[in-house]
Amino acid sequence: MFNLLYWGLFTTRLKESVIGIMLTSVQFTPTSSLEALPSATFEVDAATTQGKAVLEKFSNEAELPGVLISLGGAPVAAISRFRFESFMKRAYSAEIYSKRPLTVLLETVKAGVLSLPSTTLIKDATAEALGRDDEFFFDPIVVIFNDGSRKLIDIKQLLRTAFQILAN
Repeated sequence: MFNLLYWGLFTTRLKESVIGIMLTSVQFTPTSSLEALPSATFEVDAATTQGKAVLEKFSNEAELPGVLISLGGAPVAAISRFRFESFMKRAYSAEIYSKRPLTVLLETVKAGVLSLPSTTLIKDATAEALGRDDEFFFDPIVVIFNDGSRKLIDIKQLLRTAFQILAN
């Protein structure tokens, strides 16, 4: 068990390092927008998706920053991978929520969504993200692209890029 846990942490850190190296080779400017950042697609329907499906996806795709939960096509929550996994590790949570639709989980977990257009400047998105309640601070940002698609941006990636812009 320890070896698998260690390997999981190692591969996650390795992927973060590679993404960090890739981003440092890109020169961001004060006019750079969210569309220039790496993003992930992981959107589920709260009425039909069970908690175990989200956990399985997280275990198979280490680079996912979180999950966008929608209800009737409208986003209702963007929860970070860490917060979701932590909640599911609480006493009895796995038994209660893993085999039920996420609507049941959303009755218990406080969640929100910070949705921004892909044309939002990185500096403005950072200000919006920093203005959220502390409870939601590490939740991913939902970026809405011109074609209507929604993707997630990791808050750590946003902050790293904002610091890169400030440093230049």
